Amino acid sequence: MAMSSIEVPPVGKFDPNLSPTHLGQEWERWYRLFELYARGKGVSGATQKRSLLLQCAGLEVQDVFFTLKEEGEEDENAYQKCVRTIKKHFTSFYKFIHNTVGHYVHTYTKLHTSMAIRGIK
Repeated sequence: MAMSSIEVPPVGKFDPNLSPTHLGQEWERWYRLFELYARGKGVSGATQKRSLLLQCAGLEVQDVFFTLKEEGEEDENAYQKCVRTIKKHFTSFYKFIHNTVGHYVHTYTKLHTSMAIRGIK
């Protein structure tokens, strides 16, 4: 019995210009879609999968990757290193904002509580 070919619709480019608070989450969603796409296309080799990811993600993601990439990424872990590099870039800014805002909210709440205990308005 002959195997039928399944047409897999292409993945849209990733938009790295989204709000920093949603960038990491949107990257995770885009990456999940890409994984399904690559699996549907039958791509399994690390170097080929990395090339397909960078091609599908678009020029802005390629710029990020080639600016931040580690040396010697042409081995069997090339794909995982690429994903780790891009994910770290797109999630690190959100973590910075989240931690900074969280720190200020905590400090404000602590100060406000302290003032209320002492009767300061």
